[in-house]
Amino acid sequence: NLEIQSNHKILSGIAQGDHFYFVHSYHFKVQNSENIIAQVSYGSNKITAIIAQDNIIATQFHPEKSADNGLKLLQNFINF
Repeated sequence: NLEIQSNHKILSGIAQGDHFYFVHSYHFKVQNSENIIAQVSYGSNKITAIIAQDNIIATQFHPEKSADNGLKLLQNFINF
């Protein structure tokens, strides 16, 4: 379940708790936590799901495999 941390326009139409497809439990650690716009819980850990800085946006999950939520996110990328 997505835990939204920021009101970023890439998340337009995406709700708190929406599901996205993660293939594995690998994750990256962000140097500046202000860049985190969404996380997920994995056991007792918080894993960064989406980061953004200026015009760079990255996801840890696979939007193309995330059904309607993924399509909405990809549409937001196009509109961004």
